[in-house]
Amino acid sequence: KSIIDYALHQGLTIKRTGKDYKIEEIAGGLYIDMDKNRWHWWGTEKGGGPIQFVMEMENKTWVEAIKTLLNIELSDEVKMSLTEKMPEKKGKLQLPEKDNTMKHLFAYLTKTRGISSKIIQEYIDAGLLYQSANRNCVFLGKDENKEVAYAFLRGTNTERRFLMEAHGSRKEVGFTKEGTLPRVFVFESAIDLLSYQTLLMRNGCKEELKAHFVSLGGVEKGVLSHYLKYHPDIKKITLCLDNDEAGRDACKKLAAEYGKNYLISRHKPRAKDFNMELTEMLEEEKSKEVTKEMEQESCGKEIL
Repeated sequence: KSIIDYALHQGLTIKRTGKDYKIEEIAGGLYIDMDKNRWHWWGTEKGGGPIQFVMEMENKTWVEAIKTLLNIELSDEVKMSLTEKMPEKKGKLQLPEKDNTMKHLFAYLTKTRGISSKIIQEYIDAGLLYQSANRNCVFLGKDENKEVAYAFLRGTNTERRFLMEAHGSRKEVGFTKEGTLPRVFVFESAIDLLSYQTLLMRNGCKEELKAHFVSLGGVEKGVLSHYLKYHPDIKKITLCLDNDEAGRDACKKLAAEYGKNYLISRHKPRAKDFNMELTEMLEEEKSKEVTKEMEQESCGKEIL
């Protein structure tokens, strides 16, 4: 199977750019070379063939990815010609239908991701987060006029990875939260942003929580540039990008670009990213608590 077949089967929007095809819903610039049946994700510097593509999109093993590709059957509607440029979707931002229960959103963000329910509720109250009718988390971004201009969807089903930007999103707006301190913390994803705020809260760093927070939606710098333009009060930039090659390279480029006008610092996660750091910390705390309970239960028991 081709990567294009799989992408269309998943309902992704393909846009032709020269000889390559770009997946519109994925931030960071993911391009497909149809002739070579290869892909490259500039935002993460990952790439490969169809098997690696399925593994990355759905977090599957090599064997599971092969089974997925073998079982793909495209309908006549999906089998479209790719010889001409596909029509671009234009117009206003198309937000997914809202589900006011928020049940799956809270379960995914708190239990799977370890994020504080208090922080989640703050974003919901601020009109920056909600659950869609299809049970996806919808992270919203507001533009310079305080109007919603960006929406990023993340699936709550842990068995299947789902990420996409809503049609009509202004990519330069991104998922952000305004603060009152002249400092901005910068992340690759909304999940890492919320995880970092959870870590700050747990460590009693109330002052830092008053800062600005920006998610780049990968390692694209357009969001940060746009945000700084409309927030001239910011004097310090703290880069909290992933602890991998792509994150390190992005930090160097951002530091070089903004180092003359801003005080630049980097907070490197102990794990690959700050959500992984948070979940590993919570697992360690849980393990210690279980051990402590077992020790307390054994106290005073007679050993025969």
